[in-house]
Amino acid sequence: MAVFIRPLQVGKIDIFTFTLNEKYLASETLSSFSVTSNNANLTVSGVTTAGAVISAVCTGVSEGSSELEFTWATPTKSGCESNTVIIVGC
Repeated sequence: MAVFIRPLQVGKIDIFTFTLNEKYLASETLSSFSVTSNNANLTVSGVTTAGAVISAVCTGVSEGSSELEFTWATPTKSGCESNTVIIVGC
């Protein structure tokens, strides 16, 4: 599990992304994808994809940390990756 370099501020909105390896995808496209948080320190208000990149729009709710779980599937494989977001005050 990795920690995002950039923290998220309480009350602010930012985008956090996960990029799948192009060789892993082997020219397949994502058929489904999602991003969830393991607690209420941040909210995920939107998830999009562009090629191999999954992006989550997040809002900081309270100081602490939160794990974002990026989940995906292609027609022949699926997986997930968790990364930590640090939420800080102003």
